[in-house]
Amino acid sequence: MDTQYLKATETGHQYTFHLSPSSCDLTIENVRRYLRLAEHTPNSIGSFSFQVTKTGANNYLINLVLTQSVLEDTSLDLKLSYLVGSLEVPKKLVPDATLQAIAAAVPAAQTVMSGMLGGSFAGTLALGATASLWSIVSFQQFVGYLIYINVEYPFQVELFLSLLQISPWDYLPNPAAALTSSLSKDIIAQDKVSVTPYDPPKKFLKYDKNSFFVENGGSTMVLNFFLLFLLGVVLSLKSLEKFKGSWILVKAKVLLRWNFVGRTFLENAIPLSLAVFLQLRIIIFKQAYLIVCITMALMSGIYLFGMTLFFSRSLFFRENEHLKKKHVRKLYGTFYEGIVLTGLLAKYYNVAILLRGFLVTFLVVFLEARPVLQIIPLIFFNVVLIYYMVNQVQFENKILNIIIKLKEILILGGELFILSLCAEVKSEQYYQVMGYFCVLFFGVALMMEIVYMVVLQICQIKHIGKKIKQLWNLVLAACRYLKGRSRKIKIRQRRRERAIELPSEIISVVEHIE
Repeated sequence: MDTQYLKATETGHQYTFHLSPSSCDLTIENVRRYLRLAEHTPNSIGSFSFQVTKTGANNYLINLVLTQSVLEDTSLDLKLSYLVGSLEVPKKLVPDATLQAIAAAVPAAQTVMSGMLGGSFAGTLALGATASLWSIVSFQQFVGYLIYINVEYPFQVELFLSLLQISPWDYLPNPAAALTSSLSKDIIAQDKVSVTPYDPPKKFLKYDKNSFFVENGGSTMVLNFFLLFLLGVVLSLKSLEKFKGSWILVKAKVLLRWNFVGRTFLENAIPLSLAVFLQLRIIIFKQAYLIVCITMALMSGIYLFGMTLFFSRSLFFRENEHLKKKHVRKLYGTFYEGIVLTGLLAKYYNVAILLRGFLVTFLVVFLEARPVLQIIPLIFFNVVLIYYMVNQVQFENKILNIIIKLKEILILGGELFILSLCAEVKSEQYYQVMGYFCVLFFGVALMMEIVYMVVLQICQIKHIGKKIKQLWNLVLAACRYLKGRSRKIKIRQRRRERAIELPSEIISVVEHIE
């Protein structure tokens, strides 16, 4: 009997087992009747139950449900008639009934938080107070990915981190997935019920994530490449003699290049890097779908490297005094929005946050075998980041300046408590206490961000009249411009018509003279 560990669940683990070819294809009823787990249960495992389902000929799935926590790795014997096997049972902290009841409300809480962030996104854009929004998005992207560190978290930590598993990019249509659905169906179905070469790290399996780029990053890649294509179209039109003086194209070029292409890259490059790393971990050119995924992942990897290099280079060759100028800020302001450019390296703040995101996605994908090595580099990076922010970075809003720096200190504290969870301690109370401290540090940081963003929106409402007036003047200017263009086109058309009619008039005059 060939047994393999599949993935962890909220209350236990899943395994797949395969009967030898010489065995008869047993019905699921016979398997459930005669299968026995651990006649001599190890002391480290308390009471448990299990369910068995059939996934194919001679292939079965065991769902082991633990009722007590397992504080050290152990195993259970598996017997079916004369066939024997063993199930590896990793360390598992089983939640109590209260936490399991709270877990049922997590999807609803995610929906509420997603709606709040969506509403705040629209509000902050309308009011021009987006610096606090980008701060909370960076927090959600970084801390949210800590859930994939290969540490056995207490359930309250998983509940908190699962609240952050929301992204505005999740609601984008995914044309790539629609086009490749027929190619991917069989591979993804197999990947969910058995151990395959395409499996992502264990923590990703637990949350039903796969390795395939089209599923994970297709929509994000399409959005970024579409904006680049749109920018190319605008630049091509602007190069034509006919449209060289068009202020609409000039405005569109500036908005697209920095406020759309630039800002969109800064906000979704980290999720895109996660999709790229997951796919590059599994480079297998066997089927058309895999070839498509790998090709798209390589293209996106080149895009991420090129854009990061371009952004850093753009800032490197411009002095802070030059970046402070109003017309320059309109071009590059998205790189350092809300920051006072007093420190020599202050302009690189968003690049530093971006690199931290790339670091966490790389670590959770490629270093699952060493959980300590997943968290220690993040701790060192955050120590350097805090030192850099204290000495170099000052935000224009004094309250935001305090909140963002305090947030990084709280994140560092949360990371240290995650490191403490890597210790092999045979005390469930220890893990629970460390878990609550971890939630406390991350939770306070999140609440500060949310409260400040809401308060800032309320304070900015007094400027809404001015914003509406500016928008109305812009609409009127656009209408006047379009009206003037329409009048010029009509005049040109009349001139062409007269030029065409002129020879016939001359002919008629000549005929009359004759």
